[in-house]
Amino acid sequence: MYLRFFEEDDTEYTNIIDQYAKGELLTGEVKARLIAVLQKLVTDHQQRRKLVSDELLQQFMTPRLLNFRADPLQEKEIKSSKSAS
Repeated sequence: MYLRFFEEDDTEYTNIIDQYAKGELLTGEVKARLIAVLQKLVTDHQQRRKLVSDELLQQFMTPRLLNFRADPLQEKEIKSSKSAS
């Protein structure tokens, strides 16, 4: 059931599964709930997508150097072991 991937409320999802298993919910009703959840998800995504400008997209897509540093805790251990010797 695709609803498990999109329903954020686990309790609500469990209730839907239980009702469906007991025959209290028909397949069409479960599909209608999934459609409602997906419509909200898509609408929210479209609204957020409208906020992305060409400038922001270019900034995001521009390659840049990544500065990876060692773990600070490890660096302290290495320095303290060198000074002890």
